[in-house]
Amino acid sequence: MRALAVWDDKIYAGGKFETSGENIVNNIAVFSGSNWQALGAGLNGKVTSLAAGQAGIYAAGGFRHSGEVELNHVGYWDGDEWFTLGDGLNDEVAALAVYNDETHHKELVYAAGNFQFAGAVSVSRIAVYDGTDWQALGSGLDGPATTLATDENSGQLFVAGNFTQAGGVPVAGVARWDGEEWFAVGDGLDSTISNLHFIDDDLYAVTPAGVYRLDGDS
Repeated sequence: MRALAVWDDKIYAGGKFETSGENIVNNIAVFSGSNWQALGAGLNGKVTSLAAGQAGIYAAGGFRHSGEVELNHVGYWDGDEWFTLGDGLNDEVAALAVYNDETHHKELVYAAGNFQFAGAVSVSRIAVYDGTDWQALGSGLDGPATTLATDENSGQLFVAGNFTQAGGVPVAGVARWDGEEWFAVGDGLDSTISNLHFIDDDLYAVTPAGVYRLDGDS
């Protein structure tokens, strides 16, 4: 199991597994309260990230299909069936984050990984889906991202991983996107960040050396 999320009061799990008990689930499952159940035909490759949104539960990873539905590494389940996000992405996704943009009445889905294209759009390892189209975040990242987190108050996106530039801005493995530009987050950390999490209004970075609080600028 690689990812967990809660949507519609149900627990969803994703990873690389074929069955749960006697049920064939194919890499993703939902807990009904008494057992784990499949989400349609499941997914034909591993799931690396899950995120809950208004439209449903979003999944990303190394998969390309759910049954006959072509997804290309990212899609969402609305409780009844799978849906694609545009034309998807051309390579594996490592992380997802969802932000409900109430000002513009959009649900923004951020994806990061090792991909270079979202459909025909050049995106360089990170992109956002606005409900209609995929868009680049500036010139993207010069290395893979491993984790994403959104500030629900400001809508800003925080990204961490193995990169030294974000949109051409020198960074040390962690960066901030304000919707228009990239910014460094202080001097970064000496350890690789495996996860970013907001607790209340505070952003925390999880590393092999420990857990650190980041203030968004340092």
